[in-house]
Amino acid sequence: MILHLRYTAMLILGSLLLTCVCTDSVSWKYTCHSGANIISDNSTAKCTATAATENDAKAASFCFGPSNTVVNNTFTEYGCGKCPKQAKKGACLTCAAWNSTGTAEGSDNSNCNTWQPIFTYSCYQNEASVVCNNGTGVLRKDIHCWGPKPTYTGNNENLTKSGCGTCEAAHAENSTPGWDIGDCATCDYNNCNSAATMLSFLGLFTSFFWLCSRN
Repeated sequence: MILHLRYTAMLILGSLLLTCVCTDSVSWKYTCHSGANIISDNSTAKCTATAATENDAKAASFCFGPSNTVVNNTFTEYGCGKCPKQAKKGACLTCAAWNSTGTAEGSDNSNCNTWQPIFTYSCYQNEASVVCNNGTGVLRKDIHCWGPKPTYTGNNENLTKSGCGTCEAAHAENSTPGWDIGDCATCDYNNCNSAATMLSFLGLFTSFFWLCSRN
C-alpha cells in the first residue's frame, strides 16, 4: 500500500514538473516611443513580449502610434504593443518591433513607431482667420485652404466665404454650391486664402503676362 502511494505521488510530481517545463515561456525585450502628444523621438518605454519560444516572442513584439495621414486625428498616443481598442479605425498604426525580413536571423526594429511632426494651421473663412484642425495637427502635405480665384467677378456667398480644405472638398460638401470648380483656387500654407494674398497672386500673373507681351 505504501509503495503504491509513493508510486502515485511520484507520478503526480512528475506530471507537475512536466507541465511546468512545457508551459515555460520566453520573453523578448524591446523599446517603443511612448507618451501622448510627444514632440520628438526622445521619449521611449521598455516593452516585453512573451511566448513559448523566442521567435514567437519576437513575432509578438509591436509598437503603436497615431496615423499622421489622418486630418484632425485626435489619437495622439505612442506606446508598446498593438493599437488600443479605443482607437478609432485608421487613427492608430501598429508596426513590428522585430524585423523578420532582410536577413536570415532578422533584426531588432525597436522604436518603429517613429514620431512624425504634425502642424496646426488656419484659413480665412468669412474674412476671419479660423483654426482648421482644432489644434490636433496634420501633416504638412494636408494643409489646404480654398477661396475664389483672383479673376472671379461673381458674388456667390458659398464661394466667397472661403474656408479650410480644398476646392473639390468644399464643392462636394454642398449639394447646391452654385459656383463652378474652375472659379476656385486651393493653396497650401497657413492663411493663404486671404483676399490680400489672392490679389498678390493676381498681380504676379498680370506682371508675368505683361512682360511676355513686351517680348
